[in-house]
Amino acid sequence: ADELIALCDATTLDAMVIDVKNEQGFVTFRGGIPYADEAGITVRNIPDIRELLAKLKAHNIYAIARIVAFLDNNTHKLRPELYIKNKNGGLWRDAQGNAWLNPYSRDAWDFILEIAQGAAALGFDEIQFDYARFAATDRLENADFGDTEGRDRMRIIEDFARFAVRALKPLGVSVSADVYGTIMGIEGDAAIVGQNYTELAKILDFICPMIYPSHYADGSMGLDHPDLYPYETIAGALRLSNEKLAAIPADLHVAGVRPWLQDFTMTGLRYHSDYDAEEREAQIQAVYDAGLNEWLLWDANVRYDGGGIIQNKDPDLRAAPPGR
Repeated sequence: ADELIALCDATTLDAMVIDVKNEQGFVTFRGGIPYADEAGITVRNIPDIRELLAKLKAHNIYAIARIVAFLDNNTHKLRPELYIKNKNGGLWRDAQGNAWLNPYSRDAWDFILEIAQGAAALGFDEIQFDYARFAATDRLENADFGDTEGRDRMRIIEDFARFAVRALKPLGVSVSADVYGTIMGIEGDAAIVGQNYTELAKILDFICPMIYPSHYADGSMGLDHPDLYPYETIAGALRLSNEKLAAIPADLHVAGVRPWLQDFTMTGLRYHSDYDAEEREAQIQAVYDAGLNEWLLWDANVRYDGGGIIQNKDPDLRAAPPGR
């Protein structure tokens, strides 16, 4: 953490996304969220969450709590009733063997919000939901969701977002969600995962499209191999975003757009770039050229450097943390 804080001090980076509830279903610290401690779903990845948050505040770093929502490979041991079931009994799992909380279960919503409210009480500035969606598959014929009340996947995820915003806003935090980048241009993808870009933008404070060039299929946005064109891929994705959000009536709320950018090399692609300072800078420039001023970087290995990011020589010139 100290190394990342130093990077923020040296550059215009001014926010940090911290795993609070991860893909395995564990809360990443102990002694901070009583509900999680009592349920026995904590691990000590972060030794002292209060100390960490105090240090971020001292360095004027905006703290974002990442809460993995419906993907959860742990809680079924304690609360199996919260999960998607197989029609023939037992837990439903996706093709990778992952179990998922049932988006149609209000009890599952309450469970997720218990964790999010605990994070807000600790002093996080923002709650960011990841995996606020269905599994990325249309093969759900064996899945038993119980009573869906006729609501399709997109409608139920929108209802969850409204529920979360109503529960969290009184606590003084912003609310955001990560969404697939492809849902902006491919209606089939939006229907499968249950994420309607425009409708979610009417609900959330920030919407965070994951527009990593490596994750787009060859030919997307007219590019033969998008990973080779970091600027053009980000620019094309945000053009779609701007078009989608411009269609929202002026009297309605519209979320701020804070895209996730690629800070890793996807070596598994036949045609790929080695992502470093040049590629990082190109993506960031595409964000600014799209009329936006916020972005997030992702590297699963949490290895970041300042290359391609504006150096912050005068602390008084740092941009205000998002949402302030």
